[in-house]
Amino acid sequence: MLTSGYSIVEEVHGGRRRVLYRARHPRDGARILLSTFVNPFPTAAESAALRREGELLASLAGAGVVGCHGLENVADRCALVLHDPGGTTLQAHLAGRQLATGEFLELALALADIVLWLHQHQVIHLDLTPWSFLVDGDPNAYAG
Repeated sequence: MLTSGYSIVEEVHGGRRRVLYRARHPRDGARILLSTFVNPFPTAAESAALRREGELLASLAGAGVVGCHGLENVADRCALVLHDPGGTTLQAHLAGRQLATGEFLELALALADIVLWLHQHQVIHLDLTPWSFLVDGDPNAYAG
């Protein structure tokens, strides 16, 4: 588990290559997300991709895209420090339940709006999965 002063609240999602933690920032206790590699020794290409992702997220903040506060060394790992809009992954939100038609349509429109906004800014999200989106109870959706 990561340290370096960050208080880890929970693991939001753990994949084969990346893990996303919900945490508290050490300076002010603000809610943040930390995105880092499962492998503590990523390749140069993986590190460069993480840096590009951070730059892209920082330039695209808004319209359902999780903002990036920066790239930091956290517990000897490179990690993106992201704004935490709250909520759970779309996968967790949908697990074991069937959405009412109205809720499904609201959520589908929110997700479509995010993808449209990204495409209008010449961004193609290469990992559109139920783990790539955070959903709160309203339902608002956020891509990361």
